Amino acid sequence: MMYLMLTLGSALVFFNPLANFDSASGGLGFSSFSGGGGVKSGMMTGLEGTAESSYPKSPPLRHTLHYRQFSSSGASLTQTAVGLDYLTQPFKRPLLISYGFELSSGDLRSTSGNSVSSMDRLGWGLRAEGRHYFEYEGHLLYASARSTLQFASYPTSAGSASGTGLAISASLGYSF
Repeated sequence: MMYLMLTLGSALVFFNPLANFDSASGGLGFSSFSGGGGVKSGMMTGLEGTAESSYPKSPPLRHTLHYRQFSSSGASLTQTAVGLDYLTQPFKRPLLISYGFELSSGDLRSTSGNSVSSMDRLGWGLRAEGRHYFEYEGHLLYASARSTLQFASYPTSAGSASGTGLAISASLGYSF
């Protein structure tokens, strides 16, 4: 399932003739999840990489492809997500606000020594992002903060674990 999401996201971001691949970012994130199925609930920290393409014509839409790797003392989560966002610039400042949804494929595993592993499963999420652009030595950079309410269920060998929770990430990116 993860490879299907990666293929779909790559097609929308990199090979879409109607959209322009225009930015990439990397950052740190936090993700909470509710437990079950041999995995304790808690907070995970990790890294995220993102590639984006936007449509030059209206409506102002953006496709995103995310790869996330979160871990905690009790579990690890690997996610690939494809998103669609609506973009708005409410102020006459270099500030962009977006909101949208994402489909994700994730694999939740226990790291606490027991043999719990999940199957790769689909999930979805609702998200909002604030982004501030700035120029550095002739290059357009941005800092962003994103919050995502994620919904997923991971059937494991010891029952079902819920990946439902809030994820928050902060990124630095480069606009092409």
